[in-house]
Amino acid sequence: METKIMVKGDGLNQEIIGECLFDCIETAYRNYKGQRVELIWVQHIGYIDGKNLFIEDQFLDRHSVKEIMGSGDTS
Repeated sequence: METKIMVKGDGLNQEIIGECLFDCIETAYRNYKGQRVELIWVQHIGYIDGKNLFIEDQFLDRHSVKEIMGSGDTS
């Protein structure tokens, strides 16, 4: 599954996309070795499809997802 990280530093804000977290970190190290940069993991947590909301279980429980969907149903 595709993974993204952000590399931030002095005047630098770069997104790196790879096959996995290891690939992203390896690329960041290769490109920014010798500099001081921050690595931020941008992880897929779910998606919205029409009126449906899908969030991975480790980020939000199903009850919370249903609550969010119920509170957003104003139409």
